[in-house]
Amino acid sequence: MRGGLNLYQYAPNPVNWIDPLGLKCGQPEWTNHGYKHFPPKNKSWKDIIKSTKSGPAKYSPDIDIKTLEYDVFNTGTPVTNGKPWKVKDMGKVIGASEGKESQWVRVELSGGTIHGHPISIDEFRRLTTS
Repeated sequence: MRGGLNLYQYAPNPVNWIDPLGLKCGQPEWTNHGYKHFPPKNKSWKDIIKSTKSGPAKYSPDIDIKTLEYDVFNTGTPVTNGKPWKVKDMGKVIGASEGKESQWVRVELSGGTIHGHPISIDEFRRLTTS
């Protein structure tokens, strides 16, 4: 036996890998969540931002959403509310939420599938504070 972080290999790395039941190795599936957070092609960025004031958050048209959400899932910060979510400050505008541009993302794990969306700075703070 060589040892390591997890002698029983329920998960490849129990520190960085989330699987609440410990049953599945590898990356989860990804869903576009019905394109709910995709930007409409026929609207200006200004109008997209405005639409998030009373509607769902939207990603910026230049974002590769699937790649970004896998990045957040793999390298983001686990939230403090006990849910299998991760958040990340991307350091640049990636979308809009609550009528304002956003550089923060939340990715949720549900039923072995991930999906996410931009969030406000206030939500990011709520999810990362104990």
